[in-house]
Amino acid sequence: MYAQITDAALFSSGQEPDRYEELKNNFDTIFGNRVYLGEGTSVGAVDYTTFIEKAYDIKEEIPGKYDVDVKIPLFNIESEVLEQENERIKGTYVNKLIDIVKNSERHTIYSINYVAYVNNNILSLVIKCTLKDPNNPQRIMIETINYDMDNDKILTLEEIINIKDLKKEEVQNKINSEIKTVAAQMEAISSEEYQFYKRNPDDQMYNIENTKEFFLGESNILYIVYPYGNKDFTSQKDIILY
Repeated sequence: MYAQITDAALFSSGQEPDRYEELKNNFDTIFGNRVYLGEGTSVGAVDYTTFIEKAYDIKEEIPGKYDVDVKIPLFNIESEVLEQENERIKGTYVNKLIDIVKNSERHTIYSINYVAYVNNNILSLVIKCTLKDPNNPQRIMIETINYDMDNDKILTLEEIINIKDLKKEEVQNKINSEIKTVAAQMEAISSEEYQFYKRNPDDQMYNIENTKEFFLGESNILYIVYPYGNKDFTSQKDIILY
């Protein structure tokens, strides 16, 4: 069944601040394990919802060992490019699932959900993975893949920026500004009891050419995501919308 998105929200500096914050705050609720249609798509002869399949849907709990609830997506399009992506997805998430089920000796929580969007023949897949084992803090990992269906290629953030006819310098300035603001806020409220993830606004990871996680979401909105759990044991992340 199609989930057609019709809300046209436009984001640039100063526009619709309440809606902007609402989308950022509700980010974790978007992972409904389905495909949504955004700009430039319509219900018709092409069934876009079949382009992503829920290849693994496993829910099992063994007290004292593990609690797994995973819905692992794969691309369902004939493409050598996407076949490579599918193999990498399986190598990352399925292999971890097998390792937990076979080797976990203490309670480990492992969950995976996803969401996908189609905007103007760009298919964006977003995978959210949560991992908690007894020896480390919970970490949340976010992976994104943006596939250009017209040209059979995986898109970079700079290519997405060009497709949306945005100015790279303006997007970079917005990233820098928001990360500096968040870094200062986190520094101010950190305490001995709770240390927020320390951001370094000068880190090269925030450069557009180094930014790996991004996608086109509802109404073709560009989400730029910095999920610190991809490398560290943390659930914290920063999101910039454009």
